[in-house]
Amino acid sequence: MLLKKYAKVYCRILQKRLFFDPYLAKYKIVKNKHLVLLFLVVLAAGLLGRYLPWPYRHFFQADLIRIDPESLDWISITAPNEAELQFKKTDNGWVGEQNERTLLLPDTTVTTWIQPLFDMQSIRSAADAELDSSGLTDGTALTVQLRTVGQEATLILLGRVVSEPTGPATYVQIGQHVGSFLVRGNLRKPFLRNLSSFRQKGILHWELKDLQACTLLRAALDTVHWIHLDSLQVWRNEQGLEMPDKQMETWFGRLTTLNQADFADQFDPLEHPEAACATFDFYTRQDSLRLSFYKLQRPDLPEDVRNYTTHSALWATYFVHSSQNKGNMFAMEDTTLARLILAGPATTRDTLKHDKSSTY
Repeated sequence: MLLKKYAKVYCRILQKRLFFDPYLAKYKIVKNKHLVLLFLVVLAAGLLGRYLPWPYRHFFQADLIRIDPESLDWISITAPNEAELQFKKTDNGWVGEQNERTLLLPDTTVTTWIQPLFDMQSIRSAADAELDSSGLTDGTALTVQLRTVGQEATLILLGRVVSEPTGPATYVQIGQHVGSFLVRGNLRKPFLRNLSSFRQKGILHWELKDLQACTLLRAALDTVHWIHLDSLQVWRNEQGLEMPDKQMETWFGRLTTLNQADFADQFDPLEHPEAACATFDFYTRQDSLRLSFYKLQRPDLPEDVRNYTTHSALWATYFVHSSQNKGNMFAMEDTTLARLILAGPATTRDTLKHDKSSTY
């Protein structure tokens, strides 16, 4: 009984300490419910904040490179021990230049390539003690310059790539900002390129089902114009000769193998106008394509000597240029394949040894 009496006294003392105003005592139960509810709300908010992927601002954002990517008109990349690679924007696209060689590229190719610089996200600022090992001061950095019309170029140095808990990271220094930064990703890799790496192989990127007609113009031969009759599954020329789709498919398949042909930088058709031997025009409902073929007389050397001397593309006899790939010439190193292509699709001969009259 005495313990029970002391307990009641203690509860009264505790009640007075919790409620300074005795008139508020009757609200004790309600306030406890409010406290419990408040606790649950705070707990739920904490869990949501901890586990939901809320967006947040990075310390270093792309807007620190104060250039609109669409307004760029000049880009320069200089890698250690490499010639400077420049891109200038023109009305026809971007013109790349390196080692006195130029290459015309579409806008999307260059803007997609340069975009990682505008997507940079930092992990942290680099400490002064890290500069010696950052690759920014020892001559191994990649130098990138971006410029818009009427503005000074923005200088960006891409240093060493290191491994961080979140993945690879690159030391970066931007001319208009003090200090250097460690940013996410390997930024050096996209820019360790030369002009040749932007060149695209391929002469014919259409499928046979899309073709509606083709015109074959060959030296010393009449021009032949073929039209596809889809309902009959044949090709017909102006003389009324018909050729089944299967025959055209075989010939077209030979043409598409030239998509893997090597570049022929050593051949300039302007220096050898006499080499032009055929022109093939292809038509779809929306577009057209021209393939220009050239035959160059070569010294009569054994094949093994040619292969031993240098790359076989330098000794190619046949060359081709495509209007779909205007900036490049391609070597047709397989002479037999070249002659089969130039013979056209109408021949029924499978080998050239039966084609006594062929001049190709």
